[in-house]
Amino acid sequence: MVYFGAIGEKYTAAGLVPNNETHPLLWATSDDGLTFAKQGIALDSRNSMFKGWMDGPELVAWEGGENRLYLWGYKGIYYSVFTDNKFSEPQLTFSTATGNQEFPQDPPGDPTLAQINGAWNMYYGQHQKGIYRAVYK
Repeated sequence: MVYFGAIGEKYTAAGLVPNNETHPLLWATSDDGLTFAKQGIALDSRNSMFKGWMDGPELVAWEGGENRLYLWGYKGIYYSVFTDNKFSEPQLTFSTATGNQEFPQDPPGDPTLAQINGAWNMYYGQHQKGIYRAVYK
């Protein structure tokens, strides 16, 4: 299980950021799905890429036995691969940003993925705009 943690202060190393909290992603394991053992930080948002903010973790059993963690940050939706008991460096996989803005307006967030008829569908929100779908090809 991956979930967001909240540190009750702004991430100040990146300068002025929009959120008042810092959100790293944490993970825990369970043998029975009822009792969980904390494992620590899955991905740390306290860096220049995420500027203290990542949210909406979604673990996905990907093709070929790969386990991916999808999440969102200020720039868009990222994924990380879980191998050898650790998460890889996140890769930006989907963004609606135009230009080189530090904090684009209405980035896609809270990804949910499902494989339907052999195609990966990702549903995501855009703040007050609505819910959208993107299809991986």
